[in-house]
Amino acid sequence: MSSRTRLAFPVNLSEKQSDQIIIQITDPRDVSADNLALATWGSSEVLANMLHRLPIPDLSSTGLQTDVFPVLELGAGTGLVGLSAAAVWKCHAGAFKARVILAADTVYSEEHPELLTQAVTARLEKSDKARFVMCYPLRIGYLDHIRDLWERLETAGLICVDEGRESLDKSWDEDTPYEWCIWRWQESRIQQRP
Repeated sequence: MSSRTRLAFPVNLSEKQSDQIIIQITDPRDVSADNLALATWGSSEVLANMLHRLPIPDLSSTGLQTDVFPVLELGAGTGLVGLSAAAVWKCHAGAFKARVILAADTVYSEEHPELLTQAVTARLEKSDKARFVMCYPLRIGYLDHIRDLWERLETAGLICVDEGRESLDKSWDEDTPYEWCIWRWQESRIQQRP
């Protein structure tokens, strides 16, 4: 598993090469154990740099929000994806139900599909604009967990509306591909307004 600490991450705000910000991430110096949450994982960088391309309702083509909406980040590690979402979409988290839930590198044990599904179904607002966006490494040891997660999300009333694969740049020293996917509620699960 690739992770990075104490680094600056370039994040694309649009397709233009010049339209980029740098997010500086610093981990606490006294944290030294492996596999702790305070690391920036590959899925986080992939997802952070895809945010400007994702078809999320309520965002205009210029990246300016037309409606304020809450975003929840799961599997934050160092929070790179959430910080990037705030910069790219100019939005802030804070409400009980989230219009967008972002998850990076959140499935790596047999308990995680159930826990993640419970979190998403409890916190994702029931609207046609709500989206659950996740990214994960395609590692053989975790593929059964990913399949389980997809089945649980579908059973819970979500459908995948877009998916794809990305690779990290060579500085990560990793050949593992990353898969991303965007989910929304099935029409029958959306709360209709009177």
